[in-house]
Amino acid sequence: MEVASSYDECVNALNEIGAQTRDLQALNKDYLTKLEQVTELQEKCVKQIAHQRYQLTVLSKSMKKLSPSAPSESVEKLKSNLWKRRENLADIEQTLPKENGRYLKIILGNVNVSILNKNDK
Repeated sequence: MEVASSYDECVNALNEIGAQTRDLQALNKDYLTKLEQVTELQEKCVKQIAHQRYQLTVLSKSMKKLSPSAPSESVEKLKSNLWKRRENLADIEQTLPKENGRYLKIILGNVNVSILNKNDK
């Protein structure tokens, strides 16, 4: 943008900036909407992970109570499958923001310092 040399040029430049500001406000509104959607999705994922962890824990306890007459090969398959499910949950959890550790809370307070971009991680 060049430096305006007359009143009319200043008015035109200000009108152009006003139009750009309206575009920016619309873009920011869209950004805030999507940010809210991402936050809601993160919360849903965290709740589902917690629920699945609970279910896996209950299943694990039930497996410990299986009768000795159960085929050991089948039990080993169940244990292997249970382990794979836990690994899958851990992989999914890596993509979600985590609560800050004690040290960060002391130094920074309760601030979200998670990195959402995989490349930046």
